[in-house]
Amino acid sequence: MNDVYECFYLNASEGIISTDADFSISSLNPAAIRILQVGSEQEVIGKDIQQSVIFHTIEYSFQEIFYLLRQSGRWTGRISYHLPDGGIVLLSGNFYALRSKDEEVQGYNFQFGVVSDPEVIANSLLHQQEQYNTFLSTLAEGMIVHTHTDLVLCNPAVERIIGLSSEQLLGREPIDPRWHCIHEDGSPFPFETHPSVITLQTGQALRGVIMGVYQIDGSLTWISINSEPVFEPGANTPTAVVVSFSDITGLIKAEQAIKETEQRWHLALEGSGIGVWDWKPQTQEIYMSPQHLQLLGLPGNHTTLDMNEWTRLIHPDDVQLVVSTLEKHLTGDDNYYRTEHRIRQKNGTYRWVLNRGSVVERDAQGQALRMIGTTTDISERKRIEKAETKISQRFIAIFNSMYQFIGLLEPNGTIIEANETALVFAGVGAGDVIGKPLWEGPWFSYSDDLQKEIEADVRKAAQGEFIRREIQIVGKDEQRLFIDFSLKPVWDDKGKVILLIPEGRDITGLKQTEQLLQEANEKLAKRAEALAVSNAELERFAYVASHDLQEPLRTVNMFLELLEKKYSDRLDDNGRRYILTVKRAAERMKNLIQDLLQYARIGNMNTEVRPINSKVLVQSVVEAFQKSIIEKSAEVIVHDLPNIKGEDAMIYVLFQNLIGNGLKYNTSQRPVVEVGSSEEGGKWVFYVKDNGIGIEEEYFEKIFVIFQRLHKKDEYSGTGIGLAICKRIVERHQGHIWLESGPYGTTFYFSINKKLKNLATG
Repeated sequence: MNDVYECFYLNASEGIISTDADFSISSLNPAAIRILQVGSEQEVIGKDIQQSVIFHTIEYSFQEIFYLLRQSGRWTGRISYHLPDGGIVLLSGNFYALRSKDEEVQGYNFQFGVVSDPEVIANSLLHQQEQYNTFLSTLAEGMIVHTHTDLVLCNPAVERIIGLSSEQLLGREPIDPRWHCIHEDGSPFPFETHPSVITLQTGQALRGVIMGVYQIDGSLTWISINSEPVFEPGANTPTAVVVSFSDITGLIKAEQAIKETEQRWHLALEGSGIGVWDWKPQTQEIYMSPQHLQLLGLPGNHTTLDMNEWTRLIHPDDVQLVVSTLEKHLTGDDNYYRTEHRIRQKNGTYRWVLNRGSVVERDAQGQALRMIGTTTDISERKRIEKAETKISQRFIAIFNSMYQFIGLLEPNGTIIEANETALVFAGVGAGDVIGKPLWEGPWFSYSDDLQKEIEADVRKAAQGEFIRREIQIVGKDEQRLFIDFSLKPVWDDKGKVILLIPEGRDITGLKQTEQLLQEANEKLAKRAEALAVSNAELERFAYVASHDLQEPLRTVNMFLELLEKKYSDRLDDNGRRYILTVKRAAERMKNLIQDLLQYARIGNMNTEVRPINSKVLVQSVVEAFQKSIIEKSAEVIVHDLPNIKGEDAMIYVLFQNLIGNGLKYNTSQRPVVEVGSSEEGGKWVFYVKDNGIGIEEEYFEKIFVIFQRLHKKDEYSGTGIGLAICKRIVERHQGHIWLESGPYGTTFYFSINKKLKNLATG
């Protein structure tokens, strides 16, 4: 059996390539060597078939065929192969997996035969694609296909025309900011006005759009662009655009040469996107290119144009200038005809055009027999010029209305402009200072040393250094001001300083304020020192008072316990109730004294700021409330919390009060308290949210005032100091505390300075 297979393998007319399971070629028969024109078997044995023998299909990439082989074990279809001599053969392929008895893939066979039927070859999409690719590669015209996001096809002519290879183009954004493009008049060609962008947006085909493209080496290539939309079946908007363009650099240069010599116009501008016309004044016969007809809004069969018909299309304000300029050229008074005017469109609107022309033929008497010219749409340029004029006017208005002194200098210090504020202060006009060095200006004339310093500053700024310092200047009537003086360099796109901007801000009032502020700070320092002494005395008083007040309370509690222990059996219900009432009052007094002492200490503690793992700290607070949490069937949710800087004991008390309030003032069947945080600017913002009883908005500020309670003592325990303590802790950490509340719960927020170095004095 092996002999039969080997005989078939060696003598088959179809090519057979065998690979292992990883697609590494293990053998190929003589027919495969002959069909693929491989020099010898040794050239490909051991190599990956995906890299060494590349077939082409119309539906799948070669890599997709291998994927299908792995999934289903078989692929059949027509393929093409590029021969080493440049020819192409159409093949019928049958690829299948070789499996063992247990269905494990041992390798693959690639069997293929040459399709020789001429009709099959002619009708093959694959063959047509190969012919299409060959056609594209031989085109002298550049061809690009791109979608809204990517360039997907370009032919070799693209690289020749614009100097970018297919590797640089494919996969790149269709309109790349690095492509420097211009209009024929030298103005920038905005990306959003590129023909392909307009075609993709509107579905409208464009023809003959002129564009100048700067290549990588800086040279300028002129191209004429056509763009054609590509629609999916049934779609109203294009999914891609086919862009073709030809190199018209030679034509543009020829047109520029014609313009300089003013001898004649070249008719080869046809199709360049500029309206071309050829007029015979004696007979009124005229040829107009499609672009020119479109610019004038005339039908395509228009072959004559008299003076009256033409002038009716021109804006009334421009008619006199256009007609007089044309007549001067026709009579020979002017050698060249050129006007910029407005042309009415079909919809009644006007567009700006540049009309250029020259008489190229006259009779013996000097009468014009033939005149050739072009009409170019310059509406966009006019729009840009108008916008630039408006910007310039605004700049001048702002420049002169600025309160500070400001100007423009050449890099050598020569004054180009000075605003009215600077001129009025010095009592001079623009002509007195423009063209002179800055340091010779009247503002610095009172001091030779200052003039030398300004001259040195200009030299430094011209080297790219930003100059800023305080100086004194002089104005008319010897008026003197202190100013914040600066010199700012302005660079071009090559990093060269092209301008200097001198600026002076009046800080005379600021200087006076600084003096007053210094005096006020000295007074404030003395008051702060006295306040520190007073706060220390207050803390000592609070400590002593709390200690002395707690001592009699302990005595009262002790004797109440003895009374209850020894004589409770002799007391009636009223007596026992009296004892309980006194004990509760003493306990509230004790809590009040301790909270008051804590409140006083927080305001005056001078502790160090240390790093705090706030999540660990909050979890320890939650553990302290475990008894209350279990009793109320409550849940405390702690999200990821940041590492912060602060005083850990204070932060513990802060969370203890807020979480405790969320559990205490909560009548829900399942109380929930949630703790989280966020980062906002230079602060950490924490929140403690509960589903408790809520707080009326009118009490939002009052609850942070010491001893403020919203409920009776028999409803909820507490001294009314807890939230006042929270506020004081947050303020010492240079933050702010606030709340949001409603019928379904309350959320307390507080912030802490991320870059806290010292606690604020309380």
